[in-house]
Amino acid sequence: MEETERPKWYAYHRTEGTRLAGPWVLTWIFSAVILGTLDLSLEVRAVVGLIPLPAFGWFLWRYVRHIRALDELHQRIELEALAIAFPLSVALLMTMGQLQVARQGTAGFPITNWFWTYLVLFYLLGRVIASRRYR
Repeated sequence: MEETERPKWYAYHRTEGTRLAGPWVLTWIFSAVILGTLDLSLEVRAVVGLIPLPAFGWFLWRYVRHIRALDELHQRIELEALAIAFPLSVALLMTMGQLQVARQGTAGFPITNWFWTYLVLFYLLGRVIASRRYR
């Protein structure tokens, strides 16, 4: 008697982008933990802060290759996701800048340290919207 695989209660499909982003996110977490816990000189802090950059370069190179290999429909979905994410990111950055001017400093807005996560969230939101359009 063969056991059939039970369907999952959620419909998560790991995308190529999430798989490729793993090394970049891990190096960013490593860098953030080091910067947050160790008392380092300014020069060493700058080097540790740049640790995620090569991993991000690798991610970008591989992701562009992935996008170029997609069929036309999936390329269109990716383009539409970026077309949604970019203006949302600009609006958030503009709002944060205005709030910093109004506050006369950045001490009250630690969101700037995590700004890149909002860009990713906006892209994912755009991707969901674009994907639903082509179902």
